[in-house]
Amino acid sequence: MTLPNELIWLEELSWTFKKVRGERSVGGKMIRTVSTAIGGKPVTLQSPENGLGAVSRSAIQTLQGMVEADLQMVLTFADGSSINVLFRHDPEAIDAHPAMGFTNRVSTERWHVTIRLQTV
Repeated sequence: MTLPNELIWLEELSWTFKKVRGERSVGGKMIRTVSTAIGGKPVTLQSPENGLGAVSRSAIQTLQGMVEADLQMVLTFADGSSINVLFRHDPEAIDAHPAMGFTNRVSTERWHVTIRLQTV
């Protein structure tokens, strides 16, 4: 399935695999724990509200079928780079609303979409 290039990857530059957690010991000293995630980087793709990146109603229905199949997929970007992903149910894998604010329930109708994935 081909998605619009205009979808924005919200966490692309704001998430890191390094996680640091700090807590105080009984004596008041700061204890830092550093860990590195192996996978699970969130990949939230979202249509901007300016109308670009909207997808058809039939594309939303195809995406819903892909969520149900729960398969690992390859997400390829316009620059040719790619990552392996799964749908992330946080809270839902897909949110969509009609670009015009109402729906006529036709397959070509344009919808704003948020697609929640994560790397594997």
